[in-house]
Amino acid sequence: MNKNQKIWTKEEDLFLKKQYEQLTFQRIGEHLNRSKESVNKRIIRLNLRSEENYELFLQKE
Repeated sequence: MNKNQKIWTKEEDLFLKKQYEQLTFQRIGEHLNRSKESVNKRIIRLNLRSEENYELFLQKE
């Protein structure tokens, strides 16, 4: 891990799980002070993405 990378906290993961279908990656990232790319990678790592809801988020972005 790069020393500039922030470790995801349990609280951040919980927020992400609750808000994943409600907010865009950009909005989640703004709230957590993370990039939308970082949010996207975390969603993948937590296996939250399904093909159906990913299509919906692409439309929101």
